[in-house]
Amino acid sequence: MSKILNKVREFLKNGETFTNIAENIILNYSSCYNNDLVYKIKKQISTEFNVELMHVHLIGSSHTGFSKSFIEKEGKDYDFCIVDSKVFQVFLLKINLNEISKKNINFFHKNLANGKIHYHYINHSLKNELSSKLNKIRKVLNIEKEISICIYISEEAFIKNVASFWEKQWIQTKTTGRATIDPLPKIGGGTL
Repeated sequence: MSKILNKVREFLKNGETFTNIAENIILNYSSCYNNDLVYKIKKQISTEFNVELMHVHLIGSSHTGFSKSFIEKEGKDYDFCIVDSKVFQVFLLKINLNEISKKNINFFHKNLANGKIHYHYINHSLKNELSSKLNKIRKVLNIEKEISICIYISEEAFIKNVASFWEKQWIQTKTTGRATIDPLPKIGGGTL
């Protein structure tokens, strides 16, 4: 089982909050797989986006070794994020709301309200610009897996987003397939 997944379970058993867990795992633990390649990708992202290396983080199953449903799994892609207010501002100013589909506009606003520019919910021209940068990195490093990126305004926003996502997913894995049935009322009052 993934060392990091075991650590998450240990933290939960000890009563840690998802905020503390996300902060510890994402900021403190290296990737489960291919640390040397992950470093090279981070270095390229740092150069392409003109941001310090320490502001680039690998997240998702390629980092943790487990899926969003907390099942051991090597990632099929590399999900990175940049945590930097200047980069956030640069890309925020490039967003054209008129180009964002009606389907994605609510997701865009929800993410923006949480201090996040999400790669999947931006206008096509900006997504193409980001894709071009990420494909260039894939080509330079000869990487087959896709690379995606999100941009956060601050470390606080980043950790809150990851912690909230993990907590929702954790609760979902613990409640999937279960139904809560209220007791039937007993004739004459009370419950059965």
